[in-house]
Amino acid sequence: MRPEVAVGAIVLRNDEILLVKRRFNPSAGFWAIPGGHVEEGEFLEEAVRRELLEETGLKALKLRPYAVTEYIGTQGESVKYHYVIIDFLVDDFEGSVRMNEESTDIGFFRLKEALRMNLAISTRKAIHSLLGINARKYEVVVIGSRVELSRYDAEVKRLLELESAKLGGLD
Repeated sequence: MRPEVAVGAIVLRNDEILLVKRRFNPSAGFWAIPGGHVEEGEFLEEAVRRELLEETGLKALKLRPYAVTEYIGTQGESVKYHYVIIDFLVDDFEGSVRMNEESTDIGFFRLKEALRMNLAISTRKAIHSLLGINARKYEVVVIGSRVELSRYDAEVKRLLELESAKLGGLD
């Protein structure tokens, strides 16, 4: 399988992040930052603006690259998903939040509160970076995840338990 290029929109409002609960795979039923595939002939900034508007009703006014995320989902020896995701930090936006058919819920959540939620692994790692947990001193953060899909739920639970113990609660 060839890697697919996608974009994500990290929308912050004070100490809150915008998340959508995904209806479809990968990561169906998990909370994630809005985003999706880059279409043929589309620039990355165009793609993130389009995806944000389609999925949330928000128009990105000012954005900048934040992280390059690799997500590889495997089943046994085969690769089921391989995405290279360029996440953009949306510094300014306009419009009212609304969800579309690709999600089952949407909302802004405090960053630390979000870490208690059933987050997609790459979203959890992005929030860690935003909070300075395990952050590296780079202009653009590089995040990688290789996950056996049959163990995805268990891996999310394990990460949540580790974070809770490390932070002494996530208040």
